[in-house]
Amino acid sequence: MGAKSYCLVSAVVFGLVAIAHLLRVIYRWPIAVEAWSIPLWISWVAVPVAVALSIWGIWMWNVEGGPREGPGGGIPRLD
Repeated sequence: MGAKSYCLVSAVVFGLVAIAHLLRVIYRWPIAVEAWSIPLWISWVAVPVAVALSIWGIWMWNVEGGPREGPGGGIPRLD
């Protein structure tokens, strides 16, 4: 998978996570793991974080045709 595909897949996944958390907030769906009930405020925090990550993924996918791979493009190498 190339960097451009990775950015698009990440953006879609984070978008779906944001929608799931938003639906949890709207419908007040309870979530429990073992004996611990996950508070609703965690979804309030997760929605803007997931939206921001999704927007960032879309931006990285779109910026100048996506991140470039190979010499002279993309993330600078540290070697």
